[in-house]
Amino acid sequence: MNLRRVLFIRLSSMGDILLITPVLRLFHERFPETQIDVLVKRQFAQLLQFHPLIHNLIQLPDKPGLRELGSVARSLRSKGYDIIFDLQKHWRSYFLAFGAKSKSVRLSKKYALQRFLLVRGKINRYKEIPEYIPERYFYALRNLDIKWQKRRLEFYIPDAIWNEAAQKFSIPSHKTIIAVAPGAAWRTKRWPVSHFIALIQLIRKEFHATFIILGGESDRDVCAEITAQAGVPVENMCDRTSLLESGAALNRCELLITNDTGLMHMATALDRKVIAVFGPTVKEFGFFPFPDKAEVVENLDVRCRPCSYHGTDWCPKKHFRCMEEIKPEQVFQIAARMLTN
Repeated sequence: MNLRRVLFIRLSSMGDILLITPVLRLFHERFPETQIDVLVKRQFAQLLQFHPLIHNLIQLPDKPGLRELGSVARSLRSKGYDIIFDLQKHWRSYFLAFGAKSKSVRLSKKYALQRFLLVRGKINRYKEIPEYIPERYFYALRNLDIKWQKRRLEFYIPDAIWNEAAQKFSIPSHKTIIAVAPGAAWRTKRWPVSHFIALIQLIRKEFHATFIILGGESDRDVCAEITAQAGVPVENMCDRTSLLESGAALNRCELLITNDTGLMHMATALDRKVIAVFGPTVKEFGFFPFPDKAEVVENLDVRCRPCSYHGTDWCPKKHFRCMEEIKPEQVFQIAARMLTN
């Protein structure tokens, strides 16, 4: 098969975009001469800005109207893509993919029925479904004579960014540094602030570690609360870093302790150790971190999990046991093992 140019579409968000990188790698290994372009929203472009396999990184405005979508679709049409891979499967990505009038449009698979059955009826039909999201994205590459093989997530950061971030935030290179990401898009995906504070104090007492806190604009309150109440030195970098700077900071850390966030996947892409606390969502949804250097902590005794696919702002049962019952001491035992190995 002779493919001159292809386009991958994944508009958002942080973790989902990093999760397409194994698919890009496998495609390139099979078609090394084919030009790979990727379309993302502008706010996430830094995640792929320096990826060596990407020829053109096309940036969509963060909140595009129909006029802007039409303009981008016309621009894509002029490039004459042999195949467009839509890994988003959202009406905007459909509009762009089919509006570009490529020779072929291929879609990933979302397994919406299985998701509905598990959330609403606790009926598990995921047993024959690929375990991780990258392999589910890989469905779009079927019939291209490419065999699925596990590949790590990839995030490339130039040396200059590493050095600038270290100086900007006074990140020492000779101490044990632990990153904490206590935020999440939805409230029920956040481990309680009091648990994070207790965990930080336990680790500080045992390992005399230095802590940095990472997050976005929506995480500012929770990060500020932890910084104020931890009682140990904490560098609050929340909403003060670009995506590249966040990656540079993570790369200086021994360990990231996080909720189910995009930073979890970023740390995995940087080959950092990760402890991820999962509450209302489950492994079947495919977003657990690759397990090479990551461990997930979850409460398997709560029968109402999963209560949603993305998380919600309030626990439907009003007890929040899935997160409350994961104790700081439990996570500390895992952290201690990771820090001593």
